[in-house]
This record gives sequence, structure tokens and C-alpha cells, in this order.
Amino acid sequence: LEKELTEKNRQILKVEENEARTLTELQDVDRKSIKMAQQLEFAHQAVQDSQIAQEYLHKDLDHTKRLYEKQIADLEDRLKDYEAELISKNSRMNDLERELDRLKRF
Repeated sequence: LEKELTEKNRQILKVEENEARTLTELQDVDRKSIKMAQQLEFAHQAVQDSQIAQEYLHKDLDHTKRLYEKQIADLEDRLKDYEAELISKNSRMNDLERELDRLKRF
């Protein structure tokens, strides 16, 4: 009977050791799960931050593009004005040369 009790106690101790080991392993898994969840949350936040930054960059690029397009249009308008002025002055110079030639004949 004493041997049986000793054997039963030994078996109970083994089961308790197994339970303690299993509990420790479960706690390790829980810690790892929490750490992975935190890393996942951090990665998710980084992706969101990146998307927000990308939106701001896109808006900034659109704004810059519109500014450049306006500057180009303004420069093209100024160029047309200069061309018209040049044509007018060239025409006036031709008129003056003809007048000078006419006066030289007299």
C-alpha cells in the first residue's frame, strides 16, 4: 500500500510538473503573442503614416505642377507680347529706312 501511495504521489508530482511546464510554455506563447500584436500594430501605424505622407506629397506635387503650368502660360504670353513688339519695331524700322532712302534721293 505504501508503494502504491508512493507511486501515486510520484505520478501526481509528474503531472504537476507537466502542468507547470505547460503553464510556463503557455505564458511564453502569450508573451510572444502580445509582442507580435504590438509589432503588428506598429507596422500598421507605420503603413498609415506612410499613406498620409504619400497623400501630402501627392497634393504638394499637384500644387507645384499647377504653379509651373501657370508660370509657363505667363511666360508664353510675355513671349507673344515681345514677338508682337519686335514685329512692330521691325516694321517701324523698315518704314524709317524707306523714308531715309526717299529723302536721300532728293
